[in-house]
Amino acid sequence: GHPFGDKLLREVSRRLSDLCRAEGSYIARLGGDEFALIIPNVDKDDAILATGQSLCEALRTPFELPEAPVQIAGTIGFAVYPQLAQSPVELFERADYALYDGKRGDRRGRATLFSAEHVAAISRDARIEQALKMADLDKELEVVFQPIVDVYASKTIGFEALARWMSPTLSKVPPGQFIPVAERAGIIGKLTRPLLTKALAAAKTWPVDFRLSFNLSAYDLSSPEAVFGIIGVIKNSGFEACRLDLEITETAFGHDFDQVRKAAHLLKHLGCGISLDDFGTG
Repeated sequence: GHPFGDKLLREVSRRLSDLCRAEGSYIARLGGDEFALIIPNVDKDDAILATGQSLCEALRTPFELPEAPVQIAGTIGFAVYPQLAQSPVELFERADYALYDGKRGDRRGRATLFSAEHVAAISRDARIEQALKMADLDKELEVVFQPIVDVYASKTIGFEALARWMSPTLSKVPPGQFIPVAERAGIIGKLTRPLLTKALAAAKTWPVDFRLSFNLSAYDLSSPEAVFGIIGVIKNSGFEACRLDLEITETAFGHDFDQVRKAAHLLKHLGCGISLDDFGTG
């Protein structure tokens, strides 16, 4: 609950403050479980990353709270002024981008330094976001299907729906690029409904013993309105909800646990199966 979480945050604050005092740095809590760190007079990237690594290692040491010991991890994004950030606002935004990039990649639980490659990625993502906002999603989005195979029976038992986007301005954009951009921009819900509609329409033509698996993002479950929109698509499709498995990443539960739990209950009540996707990776 919240009181226990607040106790943990206070202990995290103390531990970080002690470490940053030794480094001659400044630390502040931004809100929730996010903190900001300023490290002055560090000349080399290796030294910055080493500091970040020491902080991450310190956070992995269990916290001995009265109720129970707790083990957590932290991910850090760094940006350097003035090399790759020209103002305080840009410094903060680029550190935040490095944090986001670290959390979605294989650097979760470690420190990531904003780089020239990130500058190029930001430019690319800006073009993708603009194109997504102007896209005719019903026409431009497609669904392809990956078979789900029962290895014991050596037969296909269903398919997982995968998103594809052919932009008139950007040509083929890989889902690994446009899905994170849509999530970061808060427009992933605009993609989910047309994709789910197309997936259900295709699945309706399959043999009755085939199941459909479809991925939902945290944003698809973030409000009752979003969930009811998904339920409406399922009900209007003519496809049996009991043949539909909705995959939810475990990190979705970190956004708003109570809301995601309510959403999962509503979808299960409709008859859908619920799968926990990417289990253990977050």
